[in-house]
Amino acid sequence: RGENVFAGGFLGLDNIAVVDRSAVEAAGARLEQADATGWMALFALSMTEMAFELAQDEPVYVELAKHFLGRFVAIGDALARLGGQGLWDPEEQFFFDQLRHPDGTTLRLKAFSIVGLVPLFAARVTEAGLLEELPAFARHLEELAREHPSFFGPCQCFLSPNERGQRLVALVDEHRLRPILDRVLDETRFLSPYGVRSLSRRHAELEFPVDVDLGTRRVRVTYEPGEARTRIKGGNSNWRGPVWFPINYLLVQAL
Repeated sequence: RGENVFAGGFLGLDNIAVVDRSAVEAAGARLEQADATGWMALFALSMTEMAFELAQDEPVYVELAKHFLGRFVAIGDALARLGGQGLWDPEEQFFFDQLRHPDGTTLRLKAFSIVGLVPLFAARVTEAGLLEELPAFARHLEELAREHPSFFGPCQCFLSPNERGQRLVALVDEHRLRPILDRVLDETRFLSPYGVRSLSRRHAELEFPVDVDLGTRRVRVTYEPGEARTRIKGGNSNWRGPVWFPINYLLVQAL
């Protein structure tokens, strides 16, 4: 829709949402997904990096790097501010999917899951040496920083390099990262002896299950560390509790 917020599709994520996307669309609603949006931001950053590599021999690729970094910034703006607060919940201090009904009203799907962690993956450090080799891109980075002073919230890392001249390009700034990590590193929530769970352990059925009222029916999501209890999308439970290795790798890499 030109708003830089994404929903499902064939992203290769196996991202089984809290509610069945097909059922949501049949009811005339739209599912706006923090994980799909964060994934597309990571894609844009990865394309920017590839353009960097090519630009060192073929300067024409600087324009492609600018283009994909622009896509990244547009996605970040949408994730943070679409409809006021975007997919970031300022009270819970976490990213959530949301349902957008035909009348424009929205419902946050407050499941603490890796849905809210995928935006962390879109993080890269730009080295000073690279910026020196590509002065046109360095100027573009400065312009973007001035045009989007609040893109990273109170953090000025995009605008200000560190003492080594490196710049952090990321969706999630320090002020959002800290409350997210409070949950990620909590053994009663995400952290297990074997990695980070895909759904907070607190969503066990007798503790804090997630109930969503779709109007025609209610959907409940609970912590399922083993096999899925429902047959949605073939019974895939990757995003209902188990530790999923590829996601853990991307999380460690981003941190």
